Amino acid sequence: MPFPSLPTDPIVITDTTLRDGLQSLADVLPLETKLAVLDAISGAGIRSIELTSFVRPDRVPQLADAEELVATARARHGDGLELRSLVANRRGLDRAVSAGVDLVVILVTLSDEYARRNQGVNSGENLDLACALVEAATAQGMAAATAYSMPIFCPYEGAIPPERLVTATKRLVGAGCSAFTLCTSTGLEGPADVDRSLSLLEDSGARDLALHLHTTNGMAPAVALLGLQRGVRRFETAMCGLGGGIALPTGMPEHGNYATEDLAHLLFELGLADEPSVIVEAAQAVARQLGLKARSFAARGATKSMVHPAANMRVRHGT
Repeated sequence: MPFPSLPTDPIVITDTTLRDGLQSLADVLPLETKLAVLDAISGAGIRSIELTSFVRPDRVPQLADAEELVATARARHGDGLELRSLVANRRGLDRAVSAGVDLVVILVTLSDEYARRNQGVNSGENLDLACALVEAATAQGMAAATAYSMPIFCPYEGAIPPERLVTATKRLVGAGCSAFTLCTSTGLEGPADVDRSLSLLEDSGARDLALHLHTTNGMAPAVALLGLQRGVRRFETAMCGLGGGIALPTGMPEHGNYATEDLAHLLFELGLADEPSVIVEAAQAVARQLGLKARSFAARGATKSMVHPAANMRVRHGT
């Protein structure tokens, strides 16, 4: 039976390897390698993909081929995948609309210092721009979601005042946004922090909530479980735990995303998803494509089915 108190409606994993994961790597990968990574992810049954970001190529050269990647992914997979992209300004939005993505993710940074370092504006200016982008996306018939960066804790500022999250959400709801992703941007946030922030989002009018998980302090599984108990049904992760902010302080502990394969394993153990071997194999394939050592628990074999194949007989909602 499913874990007590957890609804059994579908869970959506949005994999961010090709955007959040690759932007953290020093090397600029060829299109063919990115497509091989995409094929591994989609071949594992993951249908929601944050594919790229339409940002300045000189700032993030790893994502400079955004248009070509979207066009090739669409030609290869048709409408079988939901292709998301991050945008940071009007130029990025127009590029994303022209490229034909399914949804744009509008970044809202609630830390003044991080917004200055990452986007060249303060948090208030960033919010003004985000509201304008939501309105512009809606006017063009493009689905838009807000992603909150540094909503709880910032390594430069410390704790972020909760009223910033409330103010931002009310303004964005007023601008027409209905989908919000709460990011544990530094991976230092705990379940109680996230619980309070989800309550603030709901009280401020947000309804379609998701969690983007990082795992610096090892609490990502606890945060994911808290989110499930609170009704969150979409989670953002990355294969092999890749990714992380590109303007964080030097010397911060490893702050990659919660691994897609580890989340899939958690959902299986909660009775909410099928046995994750196909996703684990995809993560191992991604690691090989990128020349990385598999570092997630699942990719290193820490699942029952990797130890004893008969353990994969339990399926979704079964025993």
